[in-house]
Amino acid sequence: MGALESDQMRAVYALLVTEAPSEVDITPSTREAIADDPVLDEILSRSVESGRDLPTEKRASGEYEVVTIDTDEMDREKLYDAAVSLEKLPAYDEDSTEHPLGRYVEHEGQLLVFGYGVDD
Repeated sequence: MGALESDQMRAVYALLVTEAPSEVDITPSTREAIADDPVLDEILSRSVESGRDLPTEKRASGEYEVVTIDTDEMDREKLYDAAVSLEKLPAYDEDSTEHPLGRYVEHEGQLLVFGYGVDD
């Protein structure tokens, strides 16, 4: 992860989306890097609930439901560990206006794009 330090971590998040870019590898949520991380597991659990409340048409129109765990809920070290886990997954980093950047994960029929935020 380069110069990222645990004390810089601000949040880990996932966007609920309806489709992935054709060239991206979608990771199943059962993969060890995701399933064994408590922060990512919690986001997946919350996404199931959020996904029920967000109609597909709304997501298709570009409005995303965002599921976030930040430093108000979790200590920076756990958020850092989650970011390290995310770094193990294939990333979509093309310059695209149609698809968000991040790591695409499939969980219980939902498609999520994971990312994380750091303090400047």
